[in-house]
Amino acid sequence: MVSSQGGQVRRYRCCIDVPAQRREGAAWASRSRPELFSALLGLGDRFSTSMRIGLPYRVTNTVVEFEPDRRIAWCHFAKAVWRYELEPVADDAGGTRVTETFDYRGSPWARGMELVKFSQNNATSIRDTLRRLVAHFG
Repeated sequence: MVSSQGGQVRRYRCCIDVPAQRREGAAWASRSRPELFSALLGLGDRFSTSMRIGLPYRVTNTVVEFEPDRRIAWCHFAKAVWRYELEPVADDAGGTRVTETFDYRGSPWARGMELVKFSQNNATSIRDTLRRLVAHFG
């Protein structure tokens, strides 16, 4: 797993052994974000998800970037962006590189997120999500 962190962006990558023609199903079948799989989403669509930071809560998100089979990004009221990007790996195996990013540069609560170490905790969650994806798809 490769990481790239700078300022208010946390980005991690992994590769899975899924051919390019199966990328969409592979990435979203990770079960880490089931709300993304229950319906076909597009730019501007809204979806809700259950979360837990100490106590459970529910949050509504809006899809802010979308390119079929390649990228989906969403944000909620805090204006931080979560993004998944899929890229074919140029090798004989035909795998897919999955990049998950948490970008809170545009959030009015960025400083508060840093004070409570939200971005560090989020980085841990991203790594855990990608590990589950690799374990599931190889």
